Parts: sequence; C-alpha cells; structure tokens
Amino acid sequence: MMIIIAEFFVVILKVLWAFVTAGAKWVVRPKEKSVAGQVCVITGAGSGLGRLFAKEFARRRAILVLWDINSQSNEETAEMVRQIYHEIDTPDTKDGPVGGVEEVPPFQPQVYTYSCDVGKRESVYSTAEKMRREVGNVDILINNAGVVSGHHLLECPDELIERTMVVNCHALFWRTALDCDMAGKEQRKEGSAFPSTGKARGPPSGRVIGQFLSLPSHVTPGDWLMRSPKSADGQNEEQTTKAFLPKMLELNHGHIVTVASSLGLFSTAGVEDYCASKFGAIGFHESLSHELKASEKDGINMTLVCPYLVDTGMFKGCRIRKEIEPFLPPLKPEFCVKQAMRAILTDQPMICTPRIVYMVNFMKSILPFEAIVCMYRFLGADKCMYPFLAQRKEAMNNNEAKNGI
Repeated sequence: MMIIIAEFFVVILKVLWAFVTAGAKWVVRPKEKSVAGQVCVITGAGSGLGRLFAKEFARRRAILVLWDINSQSNEETAEMVRQIYHEIDTPDTKDGPVGGVEEVPPFQPQVYTYSCDVGKRESVYSTAEKMRREVGNVDILINNAGVVSGHHLLECPDELIERTMVVNCHALFWRTALDCDMAGKEQRKEGSAFPSTGKARGPPSGRVIGQFLSLPSHVTPGDWLMRSPKSADGQNEEQTTKAFLPKMLELNHGHIVTVASSLGLFSTAGVEDYCASKFGAIGFHESLSHELKASEKDGINMTLVCPYLVDTGMFKGCRIRKEIEPFLPPLKPEFCVKQAMRAILTDQPMICTPRIVYMVNFMKSILPFEAIVCMYRFLGADKCMYPFLAQRKEAMNNNEAKNGI
C-alpha cells in the first residue's frame, strides 16, 4: 500500500511538472529543430496545405517526396520547390578553425514526385515500394491528403462515403502498414538488427492488436511492436492495421504528422462522413502516440494538426453567423501551415488553430449536449455547412445537365 501511495505522489509531481513545462513553452518559444537533409514525405502535395508544407520544408533544406493523385499539379509543386532550392543553393562561409574563412559545401537539392491515389491500397503499396528503392528511409511523414463528399447523409452515394473514409482515415493505416512491410523485408534481406528470439521480427498485423493488452510480464511493448505474426503459409501477413515503422523503432527516430481538422474534435450538421473520417484519423493518431510511449520510443515524435476552416476552397460557401464571422474568419492557408510548422519543428504533440478551438473542445467535454446546441445556434455553426452543400449540389446538377445525364 505504501508503494502505491508513493507512486501516486510521484505521478502528481510529474503532472504538475508537465503543466509547468507546457506553460513555459507558451512564455519562451522553444528552439526549432533542423530538418536539413531529412527525407520528408507529403501526401496531397499537389495543392492547398500540402503544397505550402512542401515549400516550407524546402526552405529548411529537407529532401522532399511529394505524393498526389494529380501528377500535373504535383509537378507544379515540385517546380516551386526546385525554385526555392535554387535560391538557397549558394555556398555559405563560416569562420575557420584558425580565424580564416571556411566554405560550407552547397546544399544538394532533392525532390521526388510520385502519382498515387491514397484511396487505393494497391497504389499506396506500389508507390511506397518504388519510393523506398529510389529514396530510402523516411524521417518525416506528413499525412495531409483529404477529401470531402459535399452531400447530406441521405443524399450521399455509398461510394462517396467509402471514398471519404478511405482517403481521410484508412489510408493512414495503409501508409504505415506498407512502411512496416518494406522495413521488415529489408531487415530480413540484410539480417535483423534485433536480438534473435527464434521468432520472426517485423510488423504486427491488426489481428494481434488485442494481444497487446495481455502481454506476458517478460515481453515489453517494444518487443511486441517488433514481432510479426505468421500466416498459415509461414509468410508475414499484410493486414491494413499494423503497429508502426520497425525502422523508426530500431533507430528511435522519426516524426509522424497527421493533418486532421477541428471537425475531428467536434462535429456539425451535414458532413457526417467527413467528421467520422477525421474523428477516426485523430483516434488513430492518439492511439499510435500512446503505443509509442508504452514502448518507450521517445525519439519518435507525433504531431496532430487540427485547424478551423481553412480558406483553400475545399469548403467553399461554408459560413457561420455574419455578425460572428469577422471575429472568427476562415484561416489563411499560409498562416495555418506556419503555425503547424512551428509545432512540428518544436515537437509539439498537438496544434489547434486558432486557439479558441482548444476552448470549444474543452467545453464540449463538460457541457450538456443541449447547451452545445444552444451555442451552435448562436454562432450559426449548426447549419454552417448548408450553403456549401447547396453549392456542391447545384454544381453537380449543372454538370449533369451539361453532359446530358
């Protein structure tokens, strides 16, 4: 009993210290880490936030791997990145060891583009395998690709609902699953870097996630993460839900960024499929974060990005109450990405933009549902998506009429 009481007080002290350090970061801005020379994969890089992320990482001399379903727009982003590389590709100088001037080798720019539909598992697998051969291991993964159907639930075709869920949520599992499988193949080819236990090492499949809850006392979470179940024919199973990148676990190094949405924290009417997909993305991200902590892999960072409505055209027409909108306008994409970059480069676990999103999420967790409804109606947030949905429906009808459907 005394041990439990002692541990309880230790936990209290750690919680208080966490509050102190978090508060200190609000007062004193942490130093940003360098990502120069690190391989950064960005999905949905052909436009919007993905393109802006690519430009920001290019300015910081990262090696960029751009994924998008639209090869033309992806190449346009790559050309912008090359222009940024060209601007910074000049020899620098620094003080030499004896007071002279020493020239620093110029930066070697590298950008790779891949056309990939993240909504198709086979496309993700084949693209990532090709990328693995041509580029190598990934240091930073920006899960940014996303879609919205733009239909009321009862008017939305099942195929569009599935597409939204697959791109916004399921693809997060596929990308980590593919990296797991490739890393496992490389380990088997080169020889495992882990101590041999007589069992196959590699990524665990979704079928054994429940086994994590009942680990034997001699098996650590880190050991469990490294193991891979065998199928009936003795080959590693390629399930879509797997733990994480074995290579990152081996090196205890990496950074996963999930670009979600404030609609993954609290919802609104008319976009049930989109909200569900973003809630799922946040659940995936948080669970994976806890799993990494349980395995004591503190060198692998996770950052969750939850912005308010961003003015990229994705939700064109969405409006809250006109008297309130001047105080809570749609976010400029550049501002949103700069805030996200600050969080990524300082290893911040979560960033909500603007800060009022934190308060709304907190109030949602403590207020009765009817109180939330009253607040939504006051802000005009209860039907804010209706103008957007109406515009999408009108555009679809006009397109069908134009094509004679």
